[in-house]
Amino acid sequence: QLYLYSIAIINEYGVKPKYLKWNLFKDRNYVQIEFNDKEFEGTKEWAIKTIESIENDENFYPNPSAYFCQNICDMRKCACEYKP
Repeated sequence: QLYLYSIAIINEYGVKPKYLKWNLFKDRNYVQIEFNDKEFEGTKEWAIKTIESIENDENFYPNPSAYFCQNICDMRKCACEYKP
């Protein structure tokens, strides 16, 4: 995810970041890794392929989970044939 965010930084400032840094709020800690060009390119390829796959898909079958159905779905209080 941070590699994808870094695309905007590169486009805006014309330089790649030296490091990517995660803020682990719960642990009150940070994790820092060096920016890796190979991982960056791989991440961009993965994102493009994922977007293309979604755009080309014609069938969207339900894949409900108990958490989704009970907490997120707008139809959670209605009878639903897909509800687990």
